[in-house]
Amino acid sequence: MNRLRLIAVALPLFCAAAAAAPYSPSDAALAAIRKALDASASWEMTRTFKDSPRALKSSGTVVCKVGEGITWTVLEPFESKVVMGVDFMSFEDEDGTRVKKLSDLPHYDELRKAVDSLVAGDASLFAKVFTAGFEGSDGAWKLTLVPVSGDIRKLLSSVTVEGRELPERATLENGDGGTSVLSFVKRP
Repeated sequence: MNRLRLIAVALPLFCAAAAAAPYSPSDAALAAIRKALDASASWEMTRTFKDSPRALKSSGTVVCKVGEGITWTVLEPFESKVVMGVDFMSFEDEDGTRVKKLSDLPHYDELRKAVDSLVAGDASLFAKVFTAGFEGSDGAWKLTLVPVSGDIRKLLSSVTVEGRELPERATLENGDGGTSVLSFVKRP
């Protein structure tokens, strides 16, 4: 279940990072990041744990659709799926499917509402959840998100997303001292 929790944290952040584009001074970078809001990609992730020399590797696909949500499918080392819809999150693995209302998952509900408000053109709620820093130009860019909320800081201490045309790499510094690095590869 720990892997599903990590994926559930990454789900809204994939789109949150893309949606944070209003912090970008570059029109080309802004267009590229917004394009990720309706994107799909294959991904590979390496997760390291505090005080552990062993890394956990996984791979799968992610599909993000504005107004619908995100589907995060793990293909290796075992199959599972996490879907964050408008008002629910579902977890599917060898134990079956579990569906939760986002209102019962306050961290994720807060993230989803912040992203939704930003996509709708209001950055004020997003700014209550994250501080954002942007570096780069039309060629390459880097967006750093740092949680403002203490509850979300328990899950992660920062998120850095780097890319060119679309996000290519995301680094999540987890609240437990570990790090997750997601590389977005093949895109249809």
